[in-house]
Amino acid sequence: MKFNFKLLTALYAIFSIVFIAAEYHRIGDFNIFLLASEALQEGKNIYTTTYVSGFHYYYSPFFAILMQPLAALSHNMAAALWNVLSFVLLGRLLYLLVTMYFSKHSKAALIVLLGFLGCLFPIYSNFHMTQMSVLMLYSIFECLYQAQHKGRPLVGGMLLGFTLSVKVIPIVLIPYLLYRAHFKTIAYAVLGVFVFLALPVLFIGYESTAELTLSWFDLLNPTQKDHLLDNRERGFHSLTTLFTTLLRSDSYEEAFGIARNIANWNAKSITLLINLTRAALLLLTLAFLRTAPFKKAVNAPHGFSEIAYICLVTPLIFPHQQAYGFFFVLPTTMYLAWYLVEHWSERASSYFKIVFVVCIIAMIIVNLELIYGEYRKWYWYFKTLTYGTLLLLVALALSRPKVSSKDNF
Repeated sequence: MKFNFKLLTALYAIFSIVFIAAEYHRIGDFNIFLLASEALQEGKNIYTTTYVSGFHYYYSPFFAILMQPLAALSHNMAAALWNVLSFVLLGRLLYLLVTMYFSKHSKAALIVLLGFLGCLFPIYSNFHMTQMSVLMLYSIFECLYQAQHKGRPLVGGMLLGFTLSVKVIPIVLIPYLLYRAHFKTIAYAVLGVFVFLALPVLFIGYESTAELTLSWFDLLNPTQKDHLLDNRERGFHSLTTLFTTLLRSDSYEEAFGIARNIANWNAKSITLLINLTRAALLLLTLAFLRTAPFKKAVNAPHGFSEIAYICLVTPLIFPHQQAYGFFFVLPTTMYLAWYLVEHWSERASSYFKIVFVVCIIAMIIVNLELIYGEYRKWYWYFKTLTYGTLLLLVALALSRPKVSSKDNF
């Protein structure tokens, strides 16, 4: 049987149906969205109220309003419907990746499968927790597709503006759009943010909207200690958590009798190191852009690698990242799958072997909890997902495509 997109689509549909049926009685984090929506209908401040076991609602007032039709259903049904939407958006995201970067490749279906499997644990985590990472990443690539390939800056910009008004993470795309001269798309995205932040006025009035928005911004304030020394939950990952656990002796987690810190720094020193590392990762973006500003990417592999890097570092630089936030590594695993398939004829070379080994080790570590979950608490404790993502970064750097242009740096 020839492996092609028809077979892959059928397998994906079966996987989606089986997963939703098996997880129907699990609501996950979606319960917080629904409870916040219900609290909003009761006139409460949804940002000072806590839910389940003391968790906050971190999304926009407008999103809480959008959740009200789902909140009217049973929470199990609402969560299942959200996962249905997420599977549809994931399917669209995979289609966009293929269309934009390797649609003409003879083994495109194999590349999709390998890239999907390389990111399987973050994908599973997103659906298992009924989270929003699929929507966030989809909006980034739909925006790029509409802006770069369809010449529709209004559509792409307003979609990005909507997701930015819900959660700030897709903001990582704005500097890239600026660098690649998509000025109209940026303008429409900014307009979209203001429109969607203002829309709750139509439903709950100006005063309530203003109060909720200010409370929301206060909750998201990046200078808060919990956003910097990011270790108050054992499931947190990212650089903020990694450096905090390595450089502080105190822990909110079971210690397993083994110290994980290598030093005991003060909060100010750790915060400085975190911010310097963030700055270094942002500057490293230039090594993937590799052309002068306001020019297009030289070719599809070049464009693929640069946006894959931007998505990859996103869960590393933002605080409070759980495993589902690392769904943003999907473009990188997809790009690495493309690279390995494209260069398979060079497999006898030492360089290819190095890239291949780094890729395999990185993907195993990223998916370790799914491969051998018996020791998941150890993985949480030592933040293995963050190390796996950093190894993916190394693999991505080693596999950058050749770029030849007079506009190169």
